[in-house]
Amino acid sequence: MKITIITVTLNNRDYLEQTIRSVIDQSYSDKEYIVIDGGSLDGSKGLIESYAAHIDYWVSERDNGIYHAMNKAIAVATGDYCLFLNAGDVFVDSSVLDRAKPLLNADFVYGSAYVVEADQTKSLWKGPLQVNPLFFMQRFSICHQSVFTKTHILKARPYNEAYRLVADYEQMFYELIINKRTFRRLEMVIADFRRDGVSADDKKADLEKQKVLEAFRYFNYIEHDELFQRVNQLKMGTKKYALALFCLRIIVDGAKTVAPIWSKLRS
Repeated sequence: MKITIITVTLNNRDYLEQTIRSVIDQSYSDKEYIVIDGGSLDGSKGLIESYAAHIDYWVSERDNGIYHAMNKAIAVATGDYCLFLNAGDVFVDSSVLDRAKPLLNADFVYGSAYVVEADQTKSLWKGPLQVNPLFFMQRFSICHQSVFTKTHILKARPYNEAYRLVADYEQMFYELIINKRTFRRLEMVIADFRRDGVSADDKKADLEKQKVLEAFRYFNYIEHDELFQRVNQLKMGTKKYALALFCLRIIVDGAKTVAPIWSKLRS
């Protein structure tokens, strides 16, 4: 099984070499490495050239943002699975791919990751025990440095570049509810994820996630979800039942949209 590792970078030479070395040092042999540089002016191109013997495909040219760069990599990827390890991110050790390979038997296979802040402090992001629609409705995301995704899924529907910060969130959510893709959790840490730059803009990311939810008008799909079915089976009065549905809907539509419903529930 071939695993494609993709690194996208822009003016991040100081951290880029760590990422490249981390990929090269993986003991797993059947891997493909792709580097997409957005036309850096800090010497990144020269650094990439110095490692060209270890990189299967690379390009240094201007692009339209991180997800455009990621889509360019997806277009040329030939592996069975893709994993994104961007400049500054590193595998936790040299055996990650070897240990993960026997467990890659779902559409999305994810583990955990260490989040490295700008001040170098580190915390563990744990992959969710279960991925279901409600997970995404609460605006939770899966750290994409910890996710192996089947390449044919990414090629069939690349990242929506209209979203500048959360196209990976939108893509996984879409694939779950529309195409019923499978998710599997690995009991292992995949990578150190450097949380700065684009990835650190939490407020803007939350606003984009709300736009995703509004675009999906997800409440139309909730009837098919296991969680909704559980609410349906609970023995409760009409008002409590309505309140349970209200709580699910408020996550998607926001308080202002459902305020009239709340007024009726209180009456």
